Amino acid sequence: MDIPISNPFSIPLQENIEEERRKIDEEIKELQIRIQALTLARNRLAPISRIIIPEILTSIFVWARDTSKNPRGYTSLVISWVCRDWRQLSLTYPALWNDIQTTNMAWIQESIIRSRNSALSVTIDRQESKARSSTILPFFLGYLPRMRSFTIRDANAQLVPHRRRYTCSEDWNIAVPLLEELSLCQVNLTESLFPQGLPRLKSLTLSFCTPGSRDNLLSPSLVSLSLRHPPQKISVMTIVKILQKLPNLQELSLEGSMGEEILAPNAGAAPHTVHLQNLRNLSIKVERWLEFSST
Repeated sequence: MDIPISNPFSIPLQENIEEERRKIDEEIKELQIRIQALTLARNRLAPISRIIIPEILTSIFVWARDTSKNPRGYTSLVISWVCRDWRQLSLTYPALWNDIQTTNMAWIQESIIRSRNSALSVTIDRQESKARSSTILPFFLGYLPRMRSFTIRDANAQLVPHRRRYTCSEDWNIAVPLLEELSLCQVNLTESLFPQGLPRLKSLTLSFCTPGSRDNLLSPSLVSLSLRHPPQKISVMTIVKILQKLPNLQELSLEGSMGEEILAPNAGAAPHTVHLQNLRNLSIKVERWLEFSST
């Protein structure tokens, strides 16, 4: 483009200046579109674009998200910024956006849209401000039927054990047919929690929560159970009753202040035993545990 240079001592009319600016801006826009098209054509000549099919490339995207030390939503964004082809591919792949670990409500809503109808994995961190947590939890409860994994965590729970607990409201009393992993921290559990059961639940972690032997959370499908620092000591009898409901259990972890003084049983009384034939891993880290043995 040849741009004429006018006499610097001349004073053009204002309307002529505006017209020239408009023409230049239009030509700049046209050139930018042309540059983008040429850049896209050049990128498509790269080996990664010619050799790796989209199905494999999207699997690499998910692997990069899951192994990154950065927040998963941030990693997905970075992937979508590499080039136009990667952006188009990432936006059409819902599984890249269904792992939500953020408290930014605008980004949460955008992730929900991009994930479409895919199963969700949601993590809420209680270290965020009280206002954010109180807003985000009710929002996510509406998506419980879509969740494959749901986590409420708090890295400072052991330092602040008396932090205000979440109370299970009627919003929790809905069907959760896809839920496989559930991890709750400082939540008041009620017997009405998930009254329709958890048919696919495989892993349950309760931190600073007191489970009961009749909790609907104790699904027979469980293969992994972790009880960490219950606010009230759990008796050995309660532990036994819980384990009796879990015939498929493969991993068991008990941590914190559990157990209580057990009086010697009366003569002829049946011992409290439980048989876990599938158990592979057992971890017990308690302040006090009496008369624990295996036969």
